[in-house]
Amino acid sequence: MREVVIVDGVRTPIGKAGREKGYYKDVRADDLAVNCIKRLLEKNPQLDPKEIEDVVWGCANQTGEQGLNIGRMIALLAGLPVEVAGSASRTITAEGAMISEAPLLFIWAWTSPRVAPG
Repeated sequence: MREVVIVDGVRTPIGKAGREKGYYKDVRADDLAVNCIKRLLEKNPQLDPKEIEDVVWGCANQTGEQGLNIGRMIALLAGLPVEVAGSASRTITAEGAMISEAPLLFIWAWTSPRVAPG
């Protein structure tokens, strides 16, 4: 059995929510996520972006700018190589399930580093 290691964790900033008065109401979701990827790579210079195989991202409401495979868009906007794949989950409660199941997916099939939300 392969050993699964979580390298690090970063998160999007927290602020008051709401369409009209929310702190991040004018900031796109993918831009917040890009900051996470960039910060993760800054904190872990030993992680070569060329070794990342996939960016797996959960999004409860994939509409507007989030409707174009947000995982792929985040990877590209973060400056990862174009060879890095991206995928998104369209299930509202999948974000937690994705991160909890990520180690199993690593064991079953994945051999390269992944970026996954939690």
